[in-house]
Amino acid sequence: SWTTMASPTSLQLSRVWGTGPGNVYAVGDGVMVHFDGKTWQNVPLTDGLSDLQIQNNSGYQPSSFQLGLWGTGPNEIYVGAPFGQIVRYDGFLWSETTTNNNGGLPRVVAITGFAGGCAIAVTDGQNGGPIGGSTLMRGVGPSGCLSVPMTPPTSWP
Repeated sequence: SWTTMASPTSLQLSRVWGTGPGNVYAVGDGVMVHFDGKTWQNVPLTDGLSDLQIQNNSGYQPSSFQLGLWGTGPNEIYVGAPFGQIVRYDGFLWSETTTNNNGGLPRVVAITGFAGGCAIAVTDGQNGGPIGGSTLMRGVGPSGCLSVPMTPPTSWP
């Protein structure tokens, strides 16, 4: 059965991911929260997580609450940020990964993959961006994960 839980934020949350009942994260509109098995607590948006803060509520980026969230385990977690950045947690520190877009893409709304394999991220297609439409990014491993824009096929089946 489902049980209602108290949230430590009044901001919108859009993604949830965890490694088990005592390690769950949720992200949303300029906020990240963590569940330790007992309570939800706000995660300070310091270091690389400062990228999650809404920097400007413009017509180009009207809302940032749709952010990607995924990980392979408690020491490798990825969060999409409002302007195309991807932040990685290594078990100790949150830091921005290299995405080769200089913050020029729309927000990263989804990230997925599997441990030891290729991870894939997609940006928001509604807001366009310099490339136009959604952009797929892929990468392998902590040092280069999600760093290469994917080339679309010449034709779809």
